[in-house]
This record gives sequence, structure tokens and C-alpha cells, in this order.
Amino acid sequence: MAYSKLHIKAETTSDHINNVMYMEYLEKARKVWYQFCLSHDVRAMVVNINADYKREMFDQERLTIHTETERVGRTSFTLKQTIINEENELVLSANAVLAVVDRQTKAKTHVPQAIRELVAKKEPLQPLMTN
Repeated sequence: MAYSKLHIKAETTSDHINNVMYMEYLEKARKVWYQFCLSHDVRAMVVNINADYKREMFDQERLTIHTETERVGRTSFTLKQTIINEENELVLSANAVLAVVDRQTKAKTHVPQAIRELVAKKEPLQPLMTN
């Protein structure tokens, strides 16, 4: 499965990281996947996300978010995401289903072949250069 990794530092004005921030961190980690889709003339939109909170997160904690393709359907694909803390403990696991829509018509469309080919690869998805 193709994958991406994002290394971040948790930041908040209090000691404890609010659960809503977990979702923001997952969204940041999906950015490279959104960019990949846009480069193939489609947009990916989260239509379902299921998260299982395993551990508490704290301010200034260093985290790694691992995202990988799990399944590709006709008009959507699923990403499995995990957040791991600096002690290598699982903080959160989630599955995000992304629907694919045509950039011009905004209508649901088939998952491009390039995304399907990602599933077969066991290599990192590289960020695209942006201006």
C-alpha cells in the first residue's frame, strides 16, 4: 500500500490536546493525498471518518501520523491513519473514506487509474511542489 508520514508537534494553550485537534492533525496528514488527487483532475472529499482514541495527547508531544491506502472502490477510496507518539505508542487509529468528484462538474466520478495504481505500490507518496 502507498503511504505517507507526517511528523508534527502537538500544540495547545493548555496541557491536554482537545480531541478536535486530533481530527485537524489527521486532515493535515491527508493534504498530500488531496494534492495527488488534484493533480489527476479530481477532488477528494471526506464523506466518513471513524476514529478510535487510544491515548491522551499533551502539549509539545512529538507525533507521527502514518496514512496509507486501504481500499479503492468505484467512486471512493479509504485511507487508514494512525497517530503514534514519541514513545511509539498508538494514540489514535482512524479510517477515512474519501469520495472522488470531478473538479469541473463537481459530480461524483470514478477513481482515477493513478490512484488505483497507488494501492499496489509500497512506497511513500511524495508531496507535490506548490507555488
